Amino acid sequence: MGTPSRLAPHLLLVSLAAACGDPPAPPTDPPPALAATPKAPEKVVLRLRLEKGKTYFQDMEMVQTISQTVGGKETTTEQTMAVGSSFAVEEVDAAGAMKCRMTWERTRMLMKSPMMNVDYDSRNPPEVVPLPAKGVASLVGKSFELEFRADGTVGKVAGLDRAFDEMLGAVDLPEGPVKESFRENLRNQFGDEAIRDMLEKSMRIYPKDPVGPGDAWKVRIDLRKPMTLNMEADYRLVERRGGVAVLDVDSRVTTPDDAEPLLMGPMKVRFRISGTQKGRMEVEESSGWPLSAAMDQVLEGTIESAAAGPGDQGGMPPVPMKMRGTISISGRRE
Repeated sequence: MGTPSRLAPHLLLVSLAAACGDPPAPPTDPPPALAATPKAPEKVVLRLRLEKGKTYFQDMEMVQTISQTVGGKETTTEQTMAVGSSFAVEEVDAAGAMKCRMTWERTRMLMKSPMMNVDYDSRNPPEVVPLPAKGVASLVGKSFELEFRADGTVGKVAGLDRAFDEMLGAVDLPEGPVKESFRENLRNQFGDEAIRDMLEKSMRIYPKDPVGPGDAWKVRIDLRKPMTLNMEADYRLVERRGGVAVLDVDSRVTTPDDAEPLLMGPMKVRFRISGTQKGRMEVEESSGWPLSAAMDQVLEGTIESAAAGPGDQGGMPPVPMKMRGTISISGRRE
């Protein structure tokens, strides 16, 4: 929303001349005063400012279509992952750091592929939870403590070890390689570092300085879990509307050359991908809490896999991969 332009009043003088007589005298009333020039919209300081005693909610959903080409044949996997979380603010210190208790309120996993079909929703769970969904199913109701900073970064994380023990107990897998692989995958997706990366992807959005409509800023995030990615995002404040800041987002995503492979059971898997994530989000100005976001994601690259173990184990040829998807976020507070 640009700066309102100055209104220049147009004065139309109409002269009436009689068939005879003198011309009319000039007007004696002073012309109307020009309207005052409206002020440009004030800039806003966008920071995370959560209130003690309040609870904030965030629902995040990712819908993806993943295509892989193996031996000249393309296979497609469609998947949906959704997580709903609450953040109860317990303390806010003098520096603005916010101590919160985060609780996983709901989870959703839907997958359709030539290898398997999985459908799990914690709001309507099946009698038997599919094995691939046991991890996300075990999250519901678990909580831990974390610290948000005003710039959207995450500080201390505490209580995840206890949450992990509860998750593993709920899964009821026998001791052995399968349970150990499950434990490792769970930590890779929901460990301390993974939680920081997951939250900062949606919360590290704030500029260093006050911004007004049309202003832009950059944010770089180096992700390490569940996979290593570098994200460079351009943000632009489009408009301010009723206490809400509307932002355009344009991100580039790349895998760094030194990215470590993921351990997935007996295999180590390395992703080499790049692409974009673009869209729009709305942020509550008073709290800095994201109220909504809608992003389009386009990624392409290769997947390399080899047997896990010391040294070079050899492996399969790189598998080309394409990923198209959407990411949506909705937030509120109580």
